[in-house]
Amino acid sequence: MINQDQDTTQNIAYYEELEELINVVGAARNALTDDIVTRVSGTLSEGLILLDRVTRNEGLMQLMRAIDSPDVQRLLIKLSQALPQAAKDSKKMSPASGGLTSAIKLISSPGTQESLKLLSLIGQHMRSKD
Repeated sequence: MINQDQDTTQNIAYYEELEELINVVGAARNALTDDIVTRVSGTLSEGLILLDRVTRNEGLMQLMRAIDSPDVQRLLIKLSQALPQAAKDSKKMSPASGGLTSAIKLISSPGTQESLKLLSLIGQHMRSKD
């Protein structure tokens, strides 16, 4: 008798869980209005169009392969860390006074020279690939 009562209790619990699952599925079906379906399908369509454009763009694909390099990744990480800091620092700076003395002072800074070297190297490599 006790085993039969336990089986009955387990069956009732099982059917209650099944009923809850059916209610969840029904609620999800009701939530999928035409507007939501339209928006989801539009988003998926736009995503596929974007993916198609990206994969057909040889220059962008080559850039993505270059980004996969550990050296380029380190450079991009440094750049992403430097940009917000530079934006914050530039707000604190007084306007440039101009003139040859200010230009010489800026050029004589080691940071400026390193930046110019990097830009110069990028330019040299861009010209040599043609």
